[in-house]
Amino acid sequence: MVRDIVEVLIENLGVKLEESRIEVLYSMKQIQLNYYPPCPNPDLTVGVGRHSDIGAITVLLQDDIGGLYAKHNNDEEWLEIPPIPGALVIFIGDTIEILSNGKYKSAEHRVRTTSTKSRVSVALFYFPKPTEKIGPLE
Repeated sequence: MVRDIVEVLIENLGVKLEESRIEVLYSMKQIQLNYYPPCPNPDLTVGVGRHSDIGAITVLLQDDIGGLYAKHNNDEEWLEIPPIPGALVIFIGDTIEILSNGKYKSAEHRVRTTSTKSRVSVALFYFPKPTEKIGPLE
């Protein structure tokens, strides 16, 4: 799935890359399990502060609790990403923003806790090896 997403993104830029070069963009993988306990006053707590992911693509499975927010059009408005059973959230990371020379924007997002229930999410990060040179494609 990640390969297909990256290939479509690159093709939409009008760039022809060898498949081996495209695979470099997501050759490393990392999984992160996140647990956020309930907080009596969630407005005073940050689950994960605002950030964008450094990799190419992030695939996120969230539970049914909610609490994931993303920036809307680089303004100050945060939109909640409601959980949908069986759905995955896909974030474009900084690597794709750099490669596309800003045509695709890395998704700034954050997580807030809730006052009543704990929250669990599973994130899969796909990124190039640290030794790869990344720059805008021609």
